[in-house]
Amino acid sequence: MGLCSSKQSDEVAKEPEVKEAEKVEEEVPKEDEPKKAEEEPVEKEEEPKEAEAEPTSEEEVVQCAKVWLGQIIGPGGSTLKELQESTGANIDVGQGEEDPVSITITGSPDAVLAAKQKIEAIIKEAENPDYEGEEGKKWREEADMCAKKAEECAKEKDALFDSGDKAGGHAKLAEVKEWQKKMHEANDKAAEAI
Repeated sequence: MGLCSSKQSDEVAKEPEVKEAEKVEEEVPKEDEPKKAEEEPVEKEEEPKEAEAEPTSEEEVVQCAKVWLGQIIGPGGSTLKELQESTGANIDVGQGEEDPVSITITGSPDAVLAAKQKIEAIIKEAENPDYEGEEGKKWREEADMCAKKAEECAKEKDALFDSGDKAGGHAKLAEVKEWQKKMHEANDKAAEAI
């Protein structure tokens, strides 16, 4: 039947009000809840970047006799360019008539050290070239040893001839010739190796 008791009608009438009140409570944040940040986006402050350490620049000056400068520069500047590329250092070769010439190396400490060591090695090699190499050196030492043995035998041969021992002198002479032959063979092998 379409009639309702007054108690029921009061409850029905109150029901929409309660629902409206619940909606309002949902929209208003409670004090212990964090507020929603929907209205305005908050821009985050950029974190301060750590100061990037600038690489310290270092400078070294190497003195080079003018006669060896071509070894540092190389044909068409190729050696100098390779030194700069391989070490990362800037290398400035002094100009003018001064002897020795100042070579200024600048860059990071590691780059300067590497360039300085390479330049000093080039100068050292130019001043004291190693024409022999390992194999050539071995054969040169062998030839030198044979030459000393031949010289010792030659002195003994002379003493034997001087004392009148011609047979002993001739035997020592044959020994001298054998040592000289070995010396020439060792020199030939050294020359091939070099």
